[in-house]
Amino acid sequence: MPDEASGTKTSQIAFLVALLAIFGLASCGGGGGGGTPAAAAPATPAAPAILTLTDSHSIPNGTTTTIGWSSSDASQCVLYNTTATSGTISTPTTPVVASGTASSYTTPALNTNTTYTLECSGATGTSPTQQTTTVTVVPLSVYAYLTATPSAITIGTGQQYATLSWSSINSTSCSLTGVASPGTVGTSNTSNFTVAGTYSYTFSCSGAAGTNPAQQTATVTVSAASVPTITLTATPPTISNNTTTYMAWSSTNTTGATPCTATGTGAPGGPLAASGSFTTPNLTVNPTTYTISCTGLGGTATQSATVTVNPPASPPAVTVTASPSTISSGESSTISWTSTNATSCSSAGGGGTGTTGAFTTPALTAPSTTYTVTCTGLGGSISGNATVTVSGGACATTGDTGAITLSSVAARLNGVAPLAVFFDASGTTAPAITRPFHELEYRWTFGDASGTINNVTTWGTGSNPGVNSRNTATGPVAAHVFERPGTYTATLYITDGTNAVQNGCTTIVVQDPDVVFSGANTYCVGATALPVAGAGGCPAGATPAMQPNFTTAISSYARTGKRVLFKRGDTFTISTAGASITATGPGIVGAFGSGNLPLVQVPLNDRGIFSFSSGPTPAFKDWRLMDLEFDGMGGSNVTGVGNGGGATQITLLRLTMRRFEAAIGIADGNPNYWNNYAIANNRPELGGHTVDQIAVVDSTVVYGPNTHYGGYNAGNRFAFMGNSIDNGGLNISRGDPINGSHVARFPYLGKAVISNNDILRPGFDRLGIKIHAPTWSYNGSWVVPRPDSPTPTADQSWWSSYSAALSGDGYSKQIIISDNKLVDFINPWSIAVGPQGANADERVRDVIMERNLHVGTPTSQMSQIIRAQEVTARNNLFLGGGSTTRYAFRVEVDGPEPPASNVCI
Repeated sequence: MPDEASGTKTSQIAFLVALLAIFGLASCGGGGGGGTPAAAAPATPAAPAILTLTDSHSIPNGTTTTIGWSSSDASQCVLYNTTATSGTISTPTTPVVASGTASSYTTPALNTNTTYTLECSGATGTSPTQQTTTVTVVPLSVYAYLTATPSAITIGTGQQYATLSWSSINSTSCSLTGVASPGTVGTSNTSNFTVAGTYSYTFSCSGAAGTNPAQQTATVTVSAASVPTITLTATPPTISNNTTTYMAWSSTNTTGATPCTATGTGAPGGPLAASGSFTTPNLTVNPTTYTISCTGLGGTATQSATVTVNPPASPPAVTVTASPSTISSGESSTISWTSTNATSCSSAGGGGTGTTGAFTTPALTAPSTTYTVTCTGLGGSISGNATVTVSGGACATTGDTGAITLSSVAARLNGVAPLAVFFDASGTTAPAITRPFHELEYRWTFGDASGTINNVTTWGTGSNPGVNSRNTATGPVAAHVFERPGTYTATLYITDGTNAVQNGCTTIVVQDPDVVFSGANTYCVGATALPVAGAGGCPAGATPAMQPNFTTAISSYARTGKRVLFKRGDTFTISTAGASITATGPGIVGAFGSGNLPLVQVPLNDRGIFSFSSGPTPAFKDWRLMDLEFDGMGGSNVTGVGNGGGATQITLLRLTMRRFEAAIGIADGNPNYWNNYAIANNRPELGGHTVDQIAVVDSTVVYGPNTHYGGYNAGNRFAFMGNSIDNGGLNISRGDPINGSHVARFPYLGKAVISNNDILRPGFDRLGIKIHAPTWSYNGSWVVPRPDSPTPTADQSWWSSYSAALSGDGYSKQIIISDNKLVDFINPWSIAVGPQGANADERVRDVIMERNLHVGTPTSQMSQIIRAQEVTARNNLFLGGGSTTRYAFRVEVDGPEPPASNVCI
């Protein structure tokens, strides 16, 4: 550094010299005029200047940064850490020279805000220059993560501890409550939990100086084991003296394979499973209590059920009277009865099931007719009789009775309208005729010239629409629907071409539904508004109801002795499950008012829309489903009308079925299953199912995108008449979603009439009418069960094929197929009578096919395929068809079934 005093003296001399020069008083040398010149003043050195210095900035904690600068007129620059209490933390390696060359300095890793001061010094006589910059250190965030798996534990079930898992970011040390020295990453198991409660664990972490700490909490909820729950029921809960009942239980929250025990009369001993059942012995003590106890981790629970045992009952008694007891030919009598100690009564004449009751006989012509009423009570059953004597002659068969012995059986003689009656003359014999079923001519007149309730007297479908009378029929079996109340006489005329007999002794009494279902026994159901009794077609005195859900309406109102009428023009839906009727009739489900049929829609897949009967109702009978439109809406696996168990006297009249996979299916599968189940499991109360007296009449089936069958029906005394069924000829190759199937398939028929129908457009390579039978054998092996061995085994796969209670000898037989119009489509066969495949022994006999109209297509193949015995085909008409394999008839053996024989064409 220059000496400050010396510098000051020099400056003062320079100042005086300057003043002398101004006033011309400079000294002169040697005699005036000349002397030595004054010396020039030295230049003032420039002060050092800092031209640039890195501005203040921010860096992450624990990182370095570079501070750069440039200067001028500086001989040396020194960077100080002025955050420190004293001293120089660093000096650049190469001092900055006066030329102003830039320099820089890289800091060490910083953890706190730091201020740096740059001081530059210059030439002697100049003052140093200073400038500061600050490095701001941004603290790092510390992250802590903690989980407990599982977070919920029940004591005594499964894993009893939790696994703690933790990790962290930017941490230098961590701690975890419950775990010593956990480190920044790791796992550890808790101790086994034995006490219920909520357990919390906290994971805390800190980082380097200047960082923010973090923590995470995980919770484990520990619950005590649930106490077992038990359901125990007795079915039925009330029984007659010295009879049994069925006990069943189920439980939850138990442990072990046999956590339960039972007590009570005849209860099974020893440890029992968590659910089960048993049948009690015959009980005589009232009441009898059964108790089930079950143990689990949460303790022991107990549930009891009490069985009420009625005391021994007195036997019933019944008194039956006929008034008058003597009548003239053609008159009627009233049969009435009273009873004591009875719970129900039934009469052979169909007068009802009440413990007291009465009915009017039809017009009687036989010399005497005896009517029986049977009453049942807790003390047993008893029957009483009343005989009506007819004076003044008797009804008898007239004509050549020596040549023909006429047999005429009506399936029922009375009931409420519409009343479907199946007539059977198949028992008629003639000594000179070997095949009376086929060779005699049978003509029926039903005494119902007025026709339907709308005065329609002819069939509108079939091979001769608008001409064939509803009031007449031909063939050894026939059927008719009486739609109006009244008394009708059915007449049968039989001839062998030479001899003839006639009988007009069958009287049918048809009851008025407005009387049978009078007053509150009729429900009028609207979907959007409450109907008014006595207005808009709703009968006076009826019970109005507003219910848009068809399932709910049926379950609420369709009971024994009830008529449920839905409002025409309204739309009803099935939202969750199909409707089902399990209460025996008489009953009607129909329509009231005017306009379009009530519409019932199924907006879901995999649904059945309507079912009659169930497993526990083998005696279900006497219902009519009529004047409704059902729409399956093209859904997958949506079926129309069917049955869950035995069904007798079921009439389906004027139904419209749209867009179903299978529209109408009153069949034998479920009844056969229950019959065989009852035998195999010793449950006789579930047996005795049959399908009998089924009438499907004047109904329309319209195909949809998923249609397979228009009808899939089976049973005894089956009438399929006046229907129009169109399968649409569905075929995948032409762009349809599926290949359709048969229009009308009958896997079993024991006496049937299939007449005056339109059978239209079967699916690709399928049939218009297909009739086969229960399977006797398949691929050479006997099926289980089979007609010659009706006891089922544990193999349930065939249980829907056959039961002796329903299918008798296992033959489909005595079937009339007449006056139908069959329209082919692509590669079809029109009618096939015989096994469904070459591997199945399925036996059909006694079939008559007559007056059917077959309308072919260019790809039609065969019209009538016969693989059966005792078949007559006559007076059929075949139109069209251009296939090179077109046949009107084909008689053959397809597999192991008996060979076709006695086939007359």
